[in-house]
Amino acid sequence: MLPVCRTASDVKMGGKYSGSARDACRAEEETPSPPLARRLDRAHGASPQSLHLKDSDVLEEHYRMRREKCRVCTWTALVVVTYLWAALSKCYGSIQEGHIPQDVSALIASGDAHRARSQYEQAVALYEQALSMAQQGKDRASEGRVLDSLGHVYGELRQYERAIAFYEQALAIHREVGNRAEEGSTLRILGMVYGELRQYERAIAFYEQAFAIHREVGNWADEGSTLRILGRVYGALSQYERAIAFYEQALAIQRAVHNRQGEGMALQSLGIAYGELSQYERAIAFYTQNGRNLSF
Repeated sequence: MLPVCRTASDVKMGGKYSGSARDACRAEEETPSPPLARRLDRAHGASPQSLHLKDSDVLEEHYRMRREKCRVCTWTALVVVTYLWAALSKCYGSIQEGHIPQDVSALIASGDAHRARSQYEQAVALYEQALSMAQQGKDRASEGRVLDSLGHVYGELRQYERAIAFYEQALAIHREVGNRAEEGSTLRILGMVYGELRQYERAIAFYEQAFAIHREVGNWADEGSTLRILGRVYGALSQYERAIAFYEQALAIQRAVHNRQGEGMALQSLGIAYGELSQYERAIAFYTQNGRNLSF
């Protein structure tokens, strides 16, 4: 290809150009191309005939890359939209069928919310779903929690035999998985249920087991509460001296952990016990302390 710098005045001599023409061509060939951005700016809006050859090549490459990038972006967007549409369709179908996927903890929490509003049928239905899910997943710890929750429902409905059945199943699982804290809690609740049934000896046996575990795991709040409930059982048996001993231990623990509510309940229980013993001045003193405690 002839050099683009050749003009009509160039004279070819022996296959060579004149010195001035040759120098001009060399100067043009050695001149660096302008930066890509400047060349593209210059190329935009110009006719192909007016473009420098290199500018034309750069512009063509630029548009080729843009077309390729747009093609890739369009394909990616299509894949994403297709995936999202499939996912949304699946979720919509599940909701239409009434099958909203949830985990065991979410079902238990929903059941607890219904139980707090005394909506026991709805609570039981949710707990049973959670129980089935936990069993299918072989999640023994969650299974024990659900069984406890079912026991709470039937305990609140005063269906104590059914409550005990669920608590005993839960207790066995807590022991199997080695969850001492949950074991202690379930033992204490079993003691309360047997107390409601006036089976005081069995209630005491469960409370004593619960107390030992609460102390072992460092659950001071439940330890104090269990001692106070043990005092109530002995009070129901008219063994007021023993009841007072438990109330005093409970009071000491509740004060140590700064549990104002627990402290007040222990003071009130002491007042009742001394009243039963006709020691009215001491009873009044504990009631007065409780009153001051409530004023804070």
